[in-house]
Amino acid sequence: MVYYTKRDHLKATDAWYKALNISHQMDNRLYESIILANLGNVYADTNQFEKALESYKKLLSISKLLKKPPLQVEALTNIGVLLIEKEAHLDKGILNLEQALALSLKENNKYPTASILNNMGLAYKKKKDYSKSLKYYNQALELAKEIENKYVQATALINMSHLNIINEDYKNAELNAEFFFFKQKTAYELTVWLEFRCVLFR
Repeated sequence: MVYYTKRDHLKATDAWYKALNISHQMDNRLYESIILANLGNVYADTNQFEKALESYKKLLSISKLLKKPPLQVEALTNIGVLLIEKEAHLDKGILNLEQALALSLKENNKYPTASILNNMGLAYKKKKDYSKSLKYYNQALELAKEIENKYVQATALINMSHLNIINEDYKNAELNAEFFFFKQKTAYELTVWLEFRCVLFR
């Protein structure tokens, strides 16, 4: 995990594979599932689509075997997000996100639900179904406010602003951008907001 947080993906991958071998020797499926999730994240970050997808699918299989709904939600969400990044796999991505959402709602787990709703908004934005996209962004925003998840609040607001621009609703675009600005906490988020302002007013 130290290598991953330092963005040393090569060493992180090597460390996770060693840990994966240990989990096999121990026959510890729960430990294996955690490692597969981290491997998938490393591959996704380095644009190794097929390897990331393989890791997440293995995670999904083990989570079902262990009957661990939170792990199933994580796997389905990661698969969905990965697939919607590829335009050709949008429908499959949405299907996985819908399954993750249904399971997360069943478990009444609000934190992942907010993120899934936000990703659903992104998926439908890519499909150019802007009304459905906005619906999901609004749901994500309201739930994020309820659980005080500022990251999802900020991303939902900036995503809604992008939709407003597409629809040439510049007044609401600016309003959502202003709310995003007041919620931002990091230099990166401030940079995103400033770039967005440049797009809005150029």
